[in-house]
Amino acid sequence: MSTALIVDIGNTRQKMAIFKNGRRTGPVHHSRPTDRKSIQSLLKKYDPDQVLISSVHRRIPVIRSKAKVLLFTAATPVPL
Repeated sequence: MSTALIVDIGNTRQKMAIFKNGRRTGPVHHSRPTDRKSIQSLLKKYDPDQVLISSVHRRIPVIRSKAKVLLFTAATPVPL
């Protein structure tokens, strides 16, 4: 079973959710965009295989996990 932590860091709010096999499980968690403890808490609780972080900020949080991490920023090339 694949588990992913999805994190969207915006200007005023950081949103996080856990997905298992492509389906969201549980609530969407909200916090301040600078709150790194909430990300680490979800990593510890769910031990995801993958982490996707999208952010409008230049400072990306350091993820301490064995999970595969994908960062999506304004500099990420997309074929559009």
